[in-house]
Amino acid sequence: MFLKNKKRGLMRWDYTSPDRQVLISDGKLFSMYFEKLHQMIVTPAEKLKNDLTYSFFIGHSKLMDDFYVLTPDPDIGGNREGMNVIKLVPKIPHAQIENIHLWVTGDSLIRRITLLDHFGTETVLSFSDIKIDPLKDLDEKAIRKIFSFTPPENTEIIEQ
Repeated sequence: MFLKNKKRGLMRWDYTSPDRQVLISDGKLFSMYFEKLHQMIVTPAEKLKNDLTYSFFIGHSKLMDDFYVLTPDPDIGGNREGMNVIKLVPKIPHAQIENIHLWVTGDSLIRRITLLDHFGTETVLSFSDIKIDPLKDLDEKAIRKIFSFTPPENTEIIEQ
């Protein structure tokens, strides 16, 4: 989930596979919970504002400013089913990302993201059941609840 307006940018990603993870930013803190490790890493969002990966996933990155937009690699996998695929290469070399491929529908929804790091490791994020503007009728209390996370007891909290 994303909520981006003039006041703030909020994000919540719930991963189910291969292991449960919750990545959440309330605009002040960015937290990464790893169920398998019983750990949660908490970093002030201010420390990450210039990190390309964080900016991309929180919705603050301006693609044309931060990336070269190219045609996709010819061997890129995945079913295109009428979607446009674009390749993003960071304009300033990034320690973790070599390139990103996006599968975009005709109505500009991203349905798949493939990230390639410098070691050749590919991370694929597939999106389904996308809802547009599902938070528009929620009050502030409900929004705060969505963009917060309390880990289970006995979770090691690592503050950076």
